[in-house]
Amino acid sequence: MVYDMVIEGHAVDALTDWGYIRIGIRDGVIDTISNGVPIEGKEHIVVPRESIIVPGLINTHCHMREPGYTEAEDFESYGRVAAAGGITTSFDQTNNPGCPTITLERMEEKRRLSLAKAPHMDIRFWAGVRFEPSLNLEQLEMMLELAYVVGAKSFWCRSTGGIYQPNSTRRYVQQDELYEFMSEWGQGKPVSNHCENEEMNLEGEERLKGAGRDDPTAVPDSRPGYGEELEADSALVFGIQYDVPVVICHASTRGTIDTFDDYISPMVMMEFTPHHYMFSREDMESPMLKMYPPLRPERDRDAVRARLAKGKNVTIGTDHAPHPVARKKGNIWEAAAGIPNDEHMGAFVGHLIRNGMDAGTAARVSSYNAAQFFGMEDRGLIEEGMRADLVVLDMDNGETIGPPYFTKCGWSPYEGMDFGARVTHTIAKGKLVLEDGELRI
Repeated sequence: MVYDMVIEGHAVDALTDWGYIRIGIRDGVIDTISNGVPIEGKEHIVVPRESIIVPGLINTHCHMREPGYTEAEDFESYGRVAAAGGITTSFDQTNNPGCPTITLERMEEKRRLSLAKAPHMDIRFWAGVRFEPSLNLEQLEMMLELAYVVGAKSFWCRSTGGIYQPNSTRRYVQQDELYEFMSEWGQGKPVSNHCENEEMNLEGEERLKGAGRDDPTAVPDSRPGYGEELEADSALVFGIQYDVPVVICHASTRGTIDTFDDYISPMVMMEFTPHHYMFSREDMESPMLKMYPPLRPERDRDAVRARLAKGKNVTIGTDHAPHPVARKKGNIWEAAAGIPNDEHMGAFVGHLIRNGMDAGTAARVSSYNAAQFFGMEDRGLIEEGMRADLVVLDMDNGETIGPPYFTKCGWSPYEGMDFGARVTHTIAKGKLVLEDGELRI
């Protein structure tokens, strides 16, 4: 039998260190795994000894920016970014400026655009929760019935896009209403929560502006970590009360992690970003590293690193949130919040392994946990019958990150850094979309 493609080399997933194997791919699926017998493919990739094959990466948190903010990114440019970063499945967020994904019509428009512009990827979507003038429950119900919608996204404070409840009393009443609705009409899908406290953020901003603070660390200092912990606790309580799965987005503090672990069960998932792992408040030298939630002190970064290393109930949700350079410069209070990430997700996973994380755990937090939590049973492992989403990581790469970049925003927060690893090949749906670091799409 001649397969569509054969890839051979050292392969690792969350459950098995396969050693040196040959993977035969046919019709977009892993058809066979051979531990010794040579097999033949129309395309044949031999992975160098210093590289490893892992399952295609799954990113549960991404802002692809189309429609509404295409000067920052669009589905076509994101497709290139994802291929370069080893991402084969990605979940697009809801809060595009001016056109948040809060109606069925907008959801269907995004789906059409993504299929036309990035057909090699599996792009799925979060459904946006609108709080004003009232919850958009009818629209949520229709969106959540769609197989490509992964759940509902709830903002507990203001962020890009402005879909939040500014009144503190109504906020908790509406969150209760949302979770009650999800228990009956949510199709068993989770609520993903941006957990910061609006009142604490406002008070901190007013206080520091009044004190004349406009240095880069003013924003991190204005948004207290306790506010994140408080709202994460509230979301987890609602999830337990109504038996609804809960995702805590971009956790950034020790307190939030401890709170999450108090409620840990198969019904909860916590996302960690590469930037909260790589940077701390002490690295905040310009508005380029402004994001929400902000960078935290070193002790919080240490907690993020330690908890990700455990691998249980956590995933890498990058919060890829690109902005053009012009929108990132100037006054710290006016600069846009968010950074691009996904072009370097695979390199980051390699960095985790090079810095002591077991390769199986790295595969767990970059693919398997998300596949299991979101019911994607056809991916996240290297097994016969699974979808042929595979990534090759060169684990002996000393290249410094620098331009040119695939992201439309044209910059990277990691410029000048060396992760010690890079993605050389990405196979998505059985198609080779990145070969030796060069795009084939």
